[in-house]
Amino acid sequence: MTIILYNLDEHKEELFKIVSNQYFSLNFQNFRELSENLSKNKIDEAIVLTSANSVEILKKILPKHSHYILVDDVTEEKAKEKGFFDVLNPPFKPVDVLEKIEKAQFHIMYEKTNQPSILEENENIYDDETSLFNRTFMDHYFSIQKRVLKSSMIILFHFEGLKIIKALYGEEVKTSVLLKLIEHIKTTFPTLILSRYYEYEIIGTSVEHEVEELEEKIKNIQKCIVIEHEQLPIDVVLGYEIYNPSNENITDIITRSRQMAIENKRIFLAINKKTYLTKLKDTLAETNYESKNHLINLQLLANDYANHLGLDPKNRQLLLDAIALHDIGKLGIPKEILEKNTKLTSEEFEKIKKHPEYGYQICLSEGFSPIVLSAILHHHERI
Repeated sequence: MTIILYNLDEHKEELFKIVSNQYFSLNFQNFRELSENLSKNKIDEAIVLTSANSVEILKKILPKHSHYILVDDVTEEKAKEKGFFDVLNPPFKPVDVLEKIEKAQFHIMYEKTNQPSILEENENIYDDETSLFNRTFMDHYFSIQKRVLKSSMIILFHFEGLKIIKALYGEEVKTSVLLKLIEHIKTTFPTLILSRYYEYEIIGTSVEHEVEELEEKIKNIQKCIVIEHEQLPIDVVLGYEIYNPSNENITDIITRSRQMAIENKRIFLAINKKTYLTKLKDTLAETNYESKNHLINLQLLANDYANHLGLDPKNRQLLLDAIALHDIGKLGIPKEILEKNTKLTSEEFEKIKKHPEYGYQICLSEGFSPIVLSAILHHHERI
């Protein structure tokens, strides 16, 4: 990165002393000096500190990926109206000058993230299924962050429920649901650079963050980002961290964020288990009226049976959960088979027989008790 001091009089020496210790720096007093130097020396990108009132003439000769910082006693808003990236107001503190240069340097990289040229030529940096960046790109991006940033944010979105969507409804439906989830994320976090890091995991990163604003957005997205396929509700869990790329290992950051996502899911289920159960039951009832009547009758019997056995509250709840969810695997059975009035074909019957396994997979991914899982998986076995 080249720092160019252009058309500075009063503050030239002071600013040159600050920036030349950290960056390769050049000083030009007028346009002729600058243009002559550029004709002899190739500069790929530059950050220009100048007191000039306009950047338009400079943009004609400087590289496309250059940023301009106005050196003047004006507001940031005023500077941006004139086309500058930022402003430096005298008197200068070295730490402030270097921070603004780092910010501009990062933003140049940020603007270049949509261009494959930042990696090896012809290297694929996009995920075929989602058109997001892939892990190759993101790993390279993190390596650049390490060199230029002191603070960054990472958010890890974990879509465990998509495994069930894929198992029950196939690859095409899973992709459709995934794309809807991504649109929710883009709407909520428009500044995130998103990458498909693993099949059921998306990582977003951004230099633009405010902790309070971030936490509020995360609360909101956890409330609203529930995508429903025709039948099965899919929740999203996430972990996040604000960190210093220059002295922290990105692999450790991702691991911690993943652990946070898993813990958030456990807490979410503990708090919202009843709501989630109700939603699954209602979804199944809407799919198949016979299932609704069957479930009501079983719940009445289960209550009486629990009273007869004198079950404590914990075991009573386990019994009621198992009853509520025992047929949830029918969400993976085509509606026309569930509602068929005539005799099932052997092929249709084989599909029906799979619903305990489907139910087990659904509830396994949602963290239900092994006792409930066992009841779901084995509820059609003859003793």
